[in-house]
Amino acid sequence: MMGSVFLSILEGYGKSWLPAECIVQEVFDKGFDVVQENNSEGVTKFVLFKDSTDKWRVSTVSVTSSSFEFRLGLPEELRGLRDEELSQKSGVAGCIFIHAAGFIGGANSEEGVLKLARMSLEKK
Repeated sequence: MMGSVFLSILEGYGKSWLPAECIVQEVFDKGFDVVQENNSEGVTKFVLFKDSTDKWRVSTVSVTSSSFEFRLGLPEELRGLRDEELSQKSGVAGCIFIHAAGFIGGANSEEGVLKLARMSLEKK
């Protein structure tokens, strides 16, 4: 029993995690080069991505890779809100949450998290 579990985990690392890690590292390396080449360091404020439950997230970008300080947070007046209350106050349908610290938020759609990010950019 333990042998088959171990082999299953090992196979998962070999077929999923390791190839994905290589792809992410390559994209990161190329992205860093693009930022330097275009003198656009600090321009990116948010990253949008689909999570493991097929919902969408908007995450702030740190000032530096070793910092918890973000370049621009999600709207202060929406921080800590969830679900319908967040959707009503933001005017964005399908909201799930915005963390109380404002560094991450979620919605049911890419359009939803994009609108949340744009709200922050417009207030800047």
